[in-house]
Amino acid sequence: MTGSPKSVRTARQHYLGSRAPLDQQALGDELIATSDRAVVINVAAILDSALPLAMAPKLRLGSDEEFAKAFENNGPISTFSARIDLAYWLRVVDRQARDQLHTIRELRNICAHSRLPIDLLEPRLAAVVRRAIFPTGLFRERPDDPRGLRKAFVAEALHLHGVILEGRDA
Repeated sequence: MTGSPKSVRTARQHYLGSRAPLDQQALGDELIATSDRAVVINVAAILDSALPLAMAPKLRLGSDEEFAKAFENNGPISTFSARIDLAYWLRVVDRQARDQLHTIRELRNICAHSRLPIDLLEPRLAAVVRRAIFPTGLFRERPDDPRGLRKAFVAEALHLHGVILEGRDA
């Protein structure tokens, strides 16, 4: 088979090709209501997709085709890891954001590839989540709320999304 079916291309263009602003409230509500595995994978995907938008103006990409060639499929900046490092080298993100993004990327890999149940309150995963949200400490885990760690993780990730697109001081 050559290429993807039209239905897949249409869905991909709508959901992945859009450069529309993120509806943080709606997305935050959706993330809080889903499984721990899904929240981590989706948070990472949201942050991953913000990096090309923030880096593109600093690169010599004259068309949508060049953007796709750089950032999609097997392009030189198609992996989350490569995007994080390039964003740091281009000064799109600072060292703190870079480190947070790499921690979230590694957490995503654990959650996406594990055959074990994922519970963010399990001590080994909770330690990684806390490492991801600790640098700024803007959003604290509420010990009286069983979803407190997840809520702090989502809030920190949405803040980090803003840092990627607008900078730390925005």
